[in-house]
Amino acid sequence: MLTRLSVSNFAIIEKTELCFSPQFSVITGETGAGKSILLDALALVLGGRANFSTQSEQDKKSIVEAFFRLDKSHKPFFEEHDLDFDEECILRRELLPSGKSRAFINDTPVSNQQLRILTARLLNLHLQHESTQIADPKFQRIVLDSFAAIEQTVEGFTANYRDYKRLEKEIQDKTEAEKKQQQQRDFLEFQLHELEEADLKDGEFSVIESELKTATNADEITTKLELINEELGGDEGILIRLQPLIQSLRHVTALNPKLDPIYKRLDSVAIELDDIANELSSQDLQVADAEDIQRLQTRIDQLNKLFAKHHVPNEEELLAVKLNFASELDSIQGLQDQLKQLHAEITILEERLELRAAQIHEARKAAAPKLAKQIEVLLSEVGMSKAKFNIKITERQALNAYGKDDIEFEFSANKGMPVRSIKDIASGGELSRLMLVLTTVIAGKNDLPTLIFDEIDTGISGEVAKKVGNVLQGLAHHHQIISITHSPQVAAKADAHFKISKFEKAGKTKSVASELKQAERVVELAEMLSGKQPSQTSIAAAKELMM
Repeated sequence: MLTRLSVSNFAIIEKTELCFSPQFSVITGETGAGKSILLDALALVLGGRANFSTQSEQDKKSIVEAFFRLDKSHKPFFEEHDLDFDEECILRRELLPSGKSRAFINDTPVSNQQLRILTARLLNLHLQHESTQIADPKFQRIVLDSFAAIEQTVEGFTANYRDYKRLEKEIQDKTEAEKKQQQQRDFLEFQLHELEEADLKDGEFSVIESELKTATNADEITTKLELINEELGGDEGILIRLQPLIQSLRHVTALNPKLDPIYKRLDSVAIELDDIANELSSQDLQVADAEDIQRLQTRIDQLNKLFAKHHVPNEEELLAVKLNFASELDSIQGLQDQLKQLHAEITILEERLELRAAQIHEARKAAAPKLAKQIEVLLSEVGMSKAKFNIKITERQALNAYGKDDIEFEFSANKGMPVRSIKDIASGGELSRLMLVLTTVIAGKNDLPTLIFDEIDTGISGEVAKKVGNVLQGLAHHHQIISITHSPQVAAKADAHFKISKFEKAGKTKSVASELKQAERVVELAEMLSGKQPSQTSIAAAKELMM
């Protein structure tokens, strides 16, 4: 509940303070006296945008303070934002001469966003120009959802819908990326397939190169080996000719033992040559045919071509290239797998959204005629007994952030006239009363403690204005009501009455608010009825309004 509003150096207000009733308070005053300035000041302390042109004295700071009485239901906000909780809460905004603004909750500096979060739970401000928001489909949906008590359900749906749109965007982005990678994938698959077909083996090239060299020189090798074998082990070969030499050296060694090492070395050479001759004789020197040579040459050419194509010197690095291609393909395949997973997720989420949208639609369908009936009853109470109100709900094919419904309020103020979309209604008075009725209905469905109306009674007078006052008075049984009004019939119903007055000081226009006592209220109401210097008839009429 808003208990007090203090304003200093704000526009034409030098300093003023209002202590509001916990029930119904009204603010009256001549046009231009400063009533709207009070609302601007209140909007500022609620977290609104700072307008430094409002400072009447540029060398002094502007200060707006709002005092609220809270209950413990607001304590979680203070804990979440690391603020000290007190049932007497002071919100303050300061506009400094330097062009900066500051915000405080209980003297702790905070951001405007924090102010807005807190005050959104404390107070609902209905400005005069906002009657036109009745035609806004978003406002109409909020009204119906509030009446149907499905706000939290719709909020949960909206959160899931945001997830759905995020997934949809992610799928779109990854699909575009996957399309761009299609050409790259085809190229990689071709290159990898070629290397896989080559069946690469590390060290293979040198082996095949050796085999090819042997095969292409087989005749020469065979001829040379046969000649060597004949020279070693033939009838007149080296081994035959060495035997007499060995025998002679052995005989000389018997005469001179110092020659024994030389003898043994020569004998060892003979043995080694004999082994070589035997091994050469056992070699299977098959001559390679042309087909084998062609096969080996083809393989050498294939490997050389791959080396050149991928700019590598050997099989080891070519195998590394193959692994790299496979890794890149795995990455692309990973993107495809991600897309499959995302499609699965969005399918499940879409099914969930469709189910919840259907539930929300049914809840709205059930609530709409009940809400329309209550609105018609309340319209009758504010002097529109012939008014008709209808809520048109059209279920669309596509999901949106709030379900699948188009919601349209339709209204007729006069008997015999068909209901039309509210956006086609031009009468400001009708819109104001309709806004009051809608607010009254919604107020019964939420726990906002304070409702502020800016000239909700625009365009009405007499008995109708009196009925509007009765509605506001009834609303004040459950909510704190503060209303700026030009209607004496409305002002008469209030528990507290404040008047905004202008005066001159040092050649400048100033504005101040004061709470009226009973006798002062009578005079103010009489002046509102008939102008300055009211007659006794007006005084009597004012007293009658207050009864």
